[in-house]
Amino acid sequence: MRGEAMLINTIAAAVPQKEFAVSSFVKSGIMSTEQYARALSMHCDTIRYDPKMSGLDLILASMDKLMEAGSVKPQNVSYVVLCYDHILMSNLLNIKSLLQTRYQLRKTEVLTIRDLYCSTALMGLKVCKELLAASSEEDQIIMVVVERGPALEDRFDGYFVTGDSSVSVLLQLSGAGDSVLKVRHETTDNTDIPYGNFFTPIHLAKLFSNTVKAAGLTISTIKKVITNNVYSEVWNAVAKTSKLPKALFYVEDTRPFGPLEMSDVLLHCEAARQVGLVKGDYFALLTLGLYGGMGCAICRRN
Repeated sequence: MRGEAMLINTIAAAVPQKEFAVSSFVKSGIMSTEQYARALSMHCDTIRYDPKMSGLDLILASMDKLMEAGSVKPQNVSYVVLCYDHILMSNLLNIKSLLQTRYQLRKTEVLTIRDLYCSTALMGLKVCKELLAASSEEDQIIMVVVERGPALEDRFDGYFVTGDSSVSVLLQLSGAGDSVLKVRHETTDNTDIPYGNFFTPIHLAKLFSNTVKAAGLTISTIKKVITNNVYSEVWNAVAKTSKLPKALFYVEDTRPFGPLEMSDVLLHCEAARQVGLVKGDYFALLTLGLYGGMGCAICRRN
């Protein structure tokens, strides 16, 4: 019998251990002293960056960890969905053949989702849910959210500085895992500056509310809203607009792994799954990306 929802089984992360000083952005003329002061106020004195780790190295590092966890059945993996920004790897690389050979993924297709910035991960989750809905019960999907700036200037967008990381997620319809009941993603054309204007919290609050309703729930049932690392003022405004306490929003600082662009919401999700959320709790993933990309997923801890 098919499960009622897509399940998040295992989340495996690979974040470089080497730290790179953000002050180097100032020395290189990429960042002003005022922007540097803002970065420091957000705990962004260093980023995680290892020049020896390529985009492919990051993908393989998190996928290796996912495979070692033991829940992946290679013969059942129908898709690997790569979510990323920028130029991640050479277009001459046959990534499908490489992954099929390395992990014995004989029937696997490889798809890519790109350039939604901080909201890319939830668009990936939405696509994976739709793919699994058209699959057989035993099928699995591996979603890999990977970020690596090809050059120093690609790691700073004028607002945020970000490091490198890769997170692989095993998704399936049956077995163990937390339920993803509903996922929505949209891009508003009312966002005229990179990380939003006056209307942005209103759009986020509306997306959150509508996704909760689409999942057949009420706002009062949500135990935690897990966000990505954009300005905390954004989430404070969403809380105020939604008439919710700020404490409901899981807005963690970046000290455990440095500031990241896309994978932070999944790292926060895994942290909340390990500490805080208990069986039966409903929770939300909520992201805001550059120039108005917004995603929301409603989930249940199983």
